[in-house]
Amino acid sequence: MKKFTKENIKIRLTEPPPTLFGKLNGGEVYDEFSKARLPDRATPTIEANIRNSGYKNVKTVHAKKGVYSKKDMYDMFNSDVLLIGYITRTANQSLELIKLSRRKNPQQLIIVGGPHSTFTPREAINAGANIEVGREGEIVIREILKEYLKKGTISNNITPIRKLLTEEELNNLPHPYYDKETRNHANIGVIETTRGCPNNCDFCEVTQFYGGIYRRKSIEWIVKERKRINNMFKGNVYFFTDDNIVGNLDHKNPIVVKKSIDRFRELSYAFRKNGFNKSFNIAQITSKGAYFPEVIEGLKELGIDMLCIGLESMNPETLKELGKPYSVCENQDAVIIYRKSGLRVHGMIMIGPKDGRSYIKWLSKWINNNLDSVQIFPVVDLPGTKFSKRMSEEGRILSSKYYLRDGHHVVIKPDKNLPKNERMTAYEQQIEIVKMYKKFYSFKNSFKRFIRAKHKKVSLGLLLYTLFGGVRKIANSKQSKAHLKFLKRLDGF
Repeated sequence: MKKFTKENIKIRLTEPPPTLFGKLNGGEVYDEFSKARLPDRATPTIEANIRNSGYKNVKTVHAKKGVYSKKDMYDMFNSDVLLIGYITRTANQSLELIKLSRRKNPQQLIIVGGPHSTFTPREAINAGANIEVGREGEIVIREILKEYLKKGTISNNITPIRKLLTEEELNNLPHPYYDKETRNHANIGVIETTRGCPNNCDFCEVTQFYGGIYRRKSIEWIVKERKRINNMFKGNVYFFTDDNIVGNLDHKNPIVVKKSIDRFRELSYAFRKNGFNKSFNIAQITSKGAYFPEVIEGLKELGIDMLCIGLESMNPETLKELGKPYSVCENQDAVIIYRKSGLRVHGMIMIGPKDGRSYIKWLSKWINNNLDSVQIFPVVDLPGTKFSKRMSEEGRILSSKYYLRDGHHVVIKPDKNLPKNERMTAYEQQIEIVKMYKKFYSFKNSFKRFIRAKHKKVSLGLLLYTLFGGVRKIANSKQSKAHLKFLKRLDGF
């Protein structure tokens, strides 16, 4: 048996991309996320940790336009260790890669991780993976590799859920490693300042994945990372990947709330001091932040130009079903406050099973009058969530195909208990979502937003997206058309 050392062991990492019909090397799929080219979610951090531990032959393999080259496939198959990270919409192609690599190289150590495998670990093991790493993998993977070097072998298993990294451990992690391909491809820089979310929404994996614990990285670590990636990517746009950049504003203890705000203001001051507030910055935040003037001031000082807000719904019944802790009035008022403060609002809206015809008609008007940009998601059943469990028990899941969990396809049966004139079939709901998109991103409405926009560059991008058929490309993709036919047959049209 080959004796592995840190110098000779060949380690490859990859995150299979979204593809048409979830097939390995199935080709690029066009969707709402295509226009934003972000670095991979996890491999830059994992690769940095492995490199920092002294391993020499380490590389992330990237697919191009949904396809791995023959050279890249050969490189992955012939590695000693292959690490694969994936989410639900990329699970099919990832499991296919595991099976194929196992057949090509029976001796290979295959390690998988990510939100999907955390909640469906047996899938990966049955496909041929040796180890499934649940939740955070930075330290666990280092420990696995250390043991593999020592013993030369390792038993197949699902790792016990390790305690989440402490704030001290997070601050001791090396900064993400961005290879040349990533630097050339990505058009938005990313930075993480916290992990976790103060809310526990029924449809979301975040709290289940991070265990409901909210942790902050040090200001020193964040500033160093921002300096490091300055001008690393095309454009001068930076996205804070935190699920809620401010912190826990919903806590019952006012001391905790004050601590969150104070820490956020400290971060804002550091960014202004270093001149990072002059770039175009995007962050995610909850509706709650709008009700704290010091948070609004901090967002401006931080240089935030666009806020991504998970409004989810303007229907109280849907908010209740999704476990969202904010009311319709809180959401609507928050949007008004943020926009009056000069901040662009990108609203993330879900169409749920309890949404009827008149509500959807009203919602279409509301988003056109109140949002700067929008994503309209049919609610989906992500593994590990309370919503998924409930929909499964009620027999409401229309399709189990993972690639449909991309935020564009209706996969949950609408509620039949609505008044007769309000009821919709899944097919009708899918059609209405496309109509809402087309209306919002019509040339007429997009041009109006461009004229009144403070940041012309972003608005111009959205206008060009409209002109070159962004919504039409999504609606007319082979995948979307096939699903629409499926829903049409299902509903008896």
